[in-house]
Amino acid sequence: MGRPIVAEGGQLRLILRRWSILGLPLPMWLCPRSTSFETVEDGKFRFHVEISHPLTGLIVRYRGWLKPVGSQGSSEIVSPAVLPSSRQP
Repeated sequence: MGRPIVAEGGQLRLILRRWSILGLPLPMWLCPRSTSFETVEDGKFRFHVEISHPLTGLIVRYRGWLKPVGSQGSSEIVSPAVLPSSRQP
């Protein structure tokens, strides 16, 4: 899959340019849609990934952050137990 990373609006965005299954190139209109970005806010590395398909709708959505815990460069994964959904009823 062609996935260049683009800096845009203070975020790193992952853009899907081409895709294939088992080495066979497929048309982009069959491609899943992705909204994926990373940013740094309040000293935390934040990420958001959302994948959907025009025929099936939302496939997966996850987001969270990594927070540094020490001066040796280690980090811990910190995430809220429940994330509010952005879906509209």
